[in-house]
Amino acid sequence: MEKECEGGDDCKPLYAKITIRVNELKKRYSDLLIDKGDLPMTGRMSIEGHRRQFRNMQVNLRKLLKEADAKGCTGYQQDAWHWATIEAPYPQGKRP
Repeated sequence: MEKECEGGDDCKPLYAKITIRVNELKKRYSDLLIDKGDLPMTGRMSIEGHRRQFRNMQVNLRKLLKEADAKGCTGYQQDAWHWATIEAPYPQGKRP
């Protein structure tokens, strides 16, 4: 839930971007765990490739969160930092 912040209207676009990125990370996390496509561990269209994409999204989310904090926009969803820092998962039963 968003709360008032020092950044005022500047916060709304950041909150929207943060929410979008968190939702993308939640979906990718779930997709990685389930591994519906039974992807290979390495190579093209692989678990490692998808884990790398997950980590890249986390880098972007951390950038957005730091920008929001610097502007005093601290009313973003409470689990945002969790998703920005959680380890990219491996599918259940598939670890290198």
